[in-house]
Amino acid sequence: MQSYKLGKGPKAVINIRDLNASFQTEKIGNPHGLQITYKRESHIRNLFVFHENGKVRDWPCHASLPAAPGPSKLSSPTSLLSCLLRLLFTAIYRHFREIVDWFNALRAARLQYLKAAFPELPESELVPLITRNYLKQGFMEKTGPKQREPFKKRWFALDPQERRLLYYKHPLDAFEHGQVFLGSKEQGYEVHEDLPKGIRGNRWKSGLTVVTPHRRFVLTCPSDKEQKEWLESFRDVLSRPLTPLNLLSKGQELGLVLLAKGGRKGLLRLASAGMPKENSEAEVMTPDCTLSVFFTS
Repeated sequence: MQSYKLGKGPKAVINIRDLNASFQTEKIGNPHGLQITYKRESHIRNLFVFHENGKVRDWPCHASLPAAPGPSKLSSPTSLLSCLLRLLFTAIYRHFREIVDWFNALRAARLQYLKAAFPELPESELVPLITRNYLKQGFMEKTGPKQREPFKKRWFALDPQERRLLYYKHPLDAFEHGQVFLGSKEQGYEVHEDLPKGIRGNRWKSGLTVVTPHRRFVLTCPSDKEQKEWLESFRDVLSRPLTPLNLLSKGQELGLVLLAKGGRKGLLRLASAGMPKENSEAEVMTPDCTLSVFFTS
């Protein structure tokens, strides 16, 4: 993915391999809010985007919807209801179509990448890996590595596919403040209810402890209900086997290009290009492309 100002070079380049998109309407505070994430060096970069107005397009399923009745027929309750439903569905469709177009384009690119990276896997196993949502999000308080530091309030997001717990100072931060990889139980990763002996939370007393081979992460939740939900979410991730994406260290890169002309944003072209690459073992052909996003003033 590349972001531009018109007439200038890219501000960012995002590999489709590292790209994810999910609707986060409540967090962004917009009914069309989309969160795009990608890896930037050792961090996770967040882009929060939304679209104010939908495209004005014809309803694609108009043949199945009742035709709008004329004024002489509006006295019929059935005809009036049909007319109102048609107007409602058309308004919803036009309102959300633009952001959904972007979301579907990113999903299509991700699927092509997965097919290239894992040709031995059936599509049915790749589809769940295209994009993902957070299993659990919310505020908790955490202490530091010595567990004598004061507890600080942070926004946490649990990514089940990447098996990472990300935490931020604020929900809309561009980069995470820290992250914790969550392996499997067999690798020594655990989660325990309550806090270690001798440790007390600050404002919140419902605690839990995430244990990794290198450190214990001590957290407190705002309520017993939140504590229970976080415990269930952590146990869910720790019980899952590692996926091919978790194990992927080398592979093909695939993406898409989205171009815009004339100061108007939109989907104009999908493209990919093959570029030869060499590694220490063999010469391989690596599909390579990017997503270009142009920003207009």
